[in-house]
Order: sequence, then structure tokens, then C-alpha cells
Amino acid sequence: MYRPPTPPAMHPKYPGLDSHSVLPITKPAAVLVHYRQAALTARCLDSLLTHCPSLKAIYIVDNSPGDGSLTELQEQFKDLRVRWLPQTGNLGFGAGCNAGIKAALAEQMDAVLLINNDAWVEQDIIRRFADASLEYAHQALLTGCIYEPDGQIWYAGGEFSLYTARAEHHHQMLSQSQSTDFASGCLMWLPLPLINVIQGFDPEYFLYIEDVDLNLRVSQAGFKIVCLADISIRHAASSSTGGRASETSVYYQNRNRWLLLRRHGKIRHWLVFVPFYLLGFAKRLLSGQARVSFAALWDGLLGRWGQRKV
Repeated sequence: MYRPPTPPAMHPKYPGLDSHSVLPITKPAAVLVHYRQAALTARCLDSLLTHCPSLKAIYIVDNSPGDGSLTELQEQFKDLRVRWLPQTGNLGFGAGCNAGIKAALAEQMDAVLLINNDAWVEQDIIRRFADASLEYAHQALLTGCIYEPDGQIWYAGGEFSLYTARAEHHHQMLSQSQSTDFASGCLMWLPLPLINVIQGFDPEYFLYIEDVDLNLRVSQAGFKIVCLADISIRHAASSSTGGRASETSVYYQNRNRWLLLRRHGKIRHWLVFVPFYLLGFAKRLLSGQARVSFAALWDGLLGRWGQRKV
């Protein structure tokens, strides 16, 4: 199980949370990881500034230094709530989110919304998340329904299996909020009591499946995972990586399934996972994805994690 080498300091607002000392959220923040496409980040950032007035800060983690896109965004957005976090290299999604969370903790924010930069909001989701978080005594990771640009449901709760190391999204509209096994990294509300225990994403995944790992650790730590029926956002899935069929997506999705099993799998999971993976591997070879599929398998077997040249 992932444990950061230097855990963030406990937030002073929650020295010892119990059922009689639950405080309302007063300093919510949002974290976006920016990668190359300024127009995507600009749409997301503009929607948060327009619809979520209670946000105290929005942290933009720049994972594409040197391409000029951060400068473009800084010229467009002058709102003092926006905090720019330039990096010296591409940290990956998980470590990028961790950098934003660390900055939020340093400014004593008491909840963090993680939202993909290729998503956008059309309602004040912050106020609803804050109210719901209080209802759960800040002991739950919260998410909402995620729609594709054309209105199709992309996510309305989900589940994952260690036998296949795959997450499955539910696509039926929710009539009421409900517990779920899996919250997508596209939209996560993290109250500080949870952050203090979970301490962010495992950076070794670099991209993809780090949210599955985090969900597992959240559940193992005793927190709930809840999908709220009355919260929704729009999402142009995988826009930053070229789509699910891109070499980047194919590589990290399939390599990181090995990492997930190494972190959490038991013998019974491995006995099903290996033949299931090899069947999918054969299908990918027939579909013209041989080179990147071999790279994912080889690196997974050798335990080579983090950012890799695809």
C-alpha cells in the first residue's frame, strides 16, 4: 500500500474529529492538473469561477512546462482565487493532484475538489458537496454524475474488480444518492479528515488507475464512497491523452493493472487476472496495438513504473 515518504501535516482545524465536533466547510478549494491544451483548462476554470462562488482557491498544476500554455492561461485569468503552480516537468495525474492538495493544505483549506481539466461544471457543485460532506461528518469521498458533452451518462457510480483490475462505470441515471465502490478521478470531493489519512495518490501509476488504487485505500481506511444524484458535470473523456485508443492510454491502462495487483491482489485474484489479461493482450495484438501492448506487458512484469516513454 502506498505511503508518501513525507506525509503532509495534520490540518489544525480537525485535531480530533468525532460525532460531536463536526464543523461546516468554510474554505473549499479546487485542484486542476493542466496538460498542454489551454482551451480545455480555460473552459473548466471559467466554469468554476462562474458557477462556484464559494471556492476560496483554485490550484492549477502545470504539467506541461515550456509549451507556453500556462502563460496563455495566466493572461486570460486574473482572478485572485486562481493559484498557479508551475512544475519543472510532467508529474503525471496523481502526483499533479498531490501537488495541488499540498498547496491547499498549506493555505489551510478544509476540503479539496479534484476535477479533470477536460471537464466543466454548469451548477454550483461546491455548495452541494460541502453540505453533503457535513451530512457524512466528513467521513466520505464524494462524487457526482458525469455526462459526456452530448448528454450521455459517462459515470453514475461504478465498481471495480481485482480479478480483472478493471473499473466499470454505471450508466443509468440515479434517482437518489448511493454508496458506490468506485469514484472516478475526474470528480472527487476530499474532506481534510480523509486527506490526512489517505495522503493522496500513489505517483508510481503516473497516469490511469491511480483512482482505483485510491478508492481501495479509502474503503480500507473505513471511509464511505458516495455518488450524489443531484450533482453533475460534463466531461470530454481522455481529451488530454488523445482518447482511450491512443498509445498513451493503452500503455498506462494496461501496465498499471499489474501495479494495482501488486499493491492489492491476493493469490485468488492473480489466478483469474493473468489469463484474463493475456486474452485481452491477444485481442490488442490483432487490433494493431502490438508494440505498445508488448511495452505495457514487459514493464508490468519487470515492475517499471512511473513515467515511461511510450
